[in-house]
Amino acid sequence: PTSQRFTYPEQSMWSTQMGRPAYAEFHFHISVAAQAGDFLMISAAPYEPTRSVFTLVESPIGQSISSQTTVKRAVANEITTVFGGAIHVRLLEALVPFRRYEVITSVVAPTAQAAQDHGGAIQWFLETRDFGALPTNTNDGNSREFPIVEEYLFVVTAARSPPLAEIIVSLDVTPALASPTALRVIAPLGFNFTETCYGPGESQYISECVPGQPTPSGRSTAELTVRGAPAVGLQGAARGILVRVQSPSQTPVAREWFIEGIDVLSDRQLGWGQATGIDVLPMQDTMAIYPGFTGVRSRIVWRFRTREMVQAGGYLDIRLPFGFAPECSATTVEAISLPVGGGCRVVNEATVHVFMNTTIVPREYVFAFYVTPPAAAPLFNELSIILRDPAGAVSDAAVSIPGSRILEKLRIREGQLLWTSTKANRVSTMTISFEVLESLPDLVVAPDQQIDEILITLPNNFVHLVEKPTDLQLMNENMPLRDVDYVDYFQKDRLRISLELNRSSWVTLKSGSYGFRFNVMVPSPMPTFNVWFISLCSPNYPEGCSQITDPAVMATFAMPGFNLGDPANGLTLTSGTSDRQIFSAVLWSFVLVMVGLCQN
Repeated sequence: PTSQRFTYPEQSMWSTQMGRPAYAEFHFHISVAAQAGDFLMISAAPYEPTRSVFTLVESPIGQSISSQTTVKRAVANEITTVFGGAIHVRLLEALVPFRRYEVITSVVAPTAQAAQDHGGAIQWFLETRDFGALPTNTNDGNSREFPIVEEYLFVVTAARSPPLAEIIVSLDVTPALASPTALRVIAPLGFNFTETCYGPGESQYISECVPGQPTPSGRSTAELTVRGAPAVGLQGAARGILVRVQSPSQTPVAREWFIEGIDVLSDRQLGWGQATGIDVLPMQDTMAIYPGFTGVRSRIVWRFRTREMVQAGGYLDIRLPFGFAPECSATTVEAISLPVGGGCRVVNEATVHVFMNTTIVPREYVFAFYVTPPAAAPLFNELSIILRDPAGAVSDAAVSIPGSRILEKLRIREGQLLWTSTKANRVSTMTISFEVLESLPDLVVAPDQQIDEILITLPNNFVHLVEKPTDLQLMNENMPLRDVDYVDYFQKDRLRISLELNRSSWVTLKSGSYGFRFNVMVPSPMPTFNVWFISLCSPNYPEGCSQITDPAVMATFAMPGFNLGDPANGLTLTSGTSDRQIFSAVLWSFVLVMVGLCQN
């Protein structure tokens, strides 16, 4: 059927597989009337009819039998027996001589062994019978033979399958009785066979692999010549046939691979098989975190985990949306957890290369540089990170990472991250802040860019020591807090500060610095992803924001943390701090010093 060609574009091009369910369709007329109560019999041993589908219709003469708009009249019938390779159907109304009828019946095609044992052409018999000894109408088995081919066992595997990389795919194929002298492999959409798709290494089964013509649906193909062809074909199971393909950016929706066995002398299909495809596996735990405030220089922190090993001299190929004005050099790149001794270079406004002079091993890595988001959201607001070997070949990648939302009506930048101690298993007083460069617009001007909540997220293994609201010090008393329960401190790896909208002439935050001070316990060992987050959240989500990936989060500042043994960078206070807070900070520093003396 035409619909099958769209649903199964590859399978519909080929013959029915042996041993598989199929449909047989016939168009016929009779010369002698078949009365209601007579029988229609269809048989073609070793085919086995089934009761799954049986339709009998009258098709108007003068209409194309393939027309989908032809009005066809169903002929009432009932199946009586399905036995011995034949189906018997009782007619509940008469068949009229010389009218065209169409019948479709479900069958199971014979196996390769059954077809071979049959030893000749398979004939289809259509007969009408009354209760006499002879049929009233018969085709005497004079019908064309439906082509059926072998079903191949087919398995596709790959040791590695990152996006956009040249990968080695292993094919296992097992023909049945006939021996193909050529194989045609059809890959899923997005996979493309390389110009020299053979190898690596010598194959005992295949002598050549060349890319073929794409299928009508656009799939890439490869033509494999069997070693010794055309005199010798592929016999028995062939395992580990290696071919080279270029992987797509992501796993296609239709993942199936197909293989077709061909006799090159007769150009005849001998069989085909279908295999479950392979997944395209991007870098794990990949993140690109930056705030999308128009025209405000911001840090972009990258995190990724690779499964690959890349020798010294490899590099990271970073792709950004256009208009982000990246800044990355040997002095501005921040190697939070990345061997970037080779430096960093801005190739163009959308490409940055970060070079590594030591070997990359399978593990997690983190680094940062700076960008300035554009005035409007890019047409394609996506980022990619590609790990390349010293020759430039793709070793691992994560592509089409969604970019941050562009906030053209807000101007806010990252503040400071300060600490008082970097000793393991000790208390450190942290200060984290951001700066509002221009007072936030009101609800009329920017209804979808209001800040209702602030989320502070600690790196893994850090725990805060806030046990009551007063344990969290605000560094600017002009922050419009909710009257009650303005701080949620029950989860020890994050703090949530709730604001009260519509105060101070409909402005959430005025220009100035806004900081938060609280105590944490320094862990040991330190996490690889040693980054602190301060997120600004929208009021349009009832659940608020409890993690940086929540939909309520409008923007997130990512700030690299300290390492064990780093010097303390003090308790420098930002503008807007009250005298009472300064006294509290000095008193707290004195208490810490006293505690430290007692411990020593």
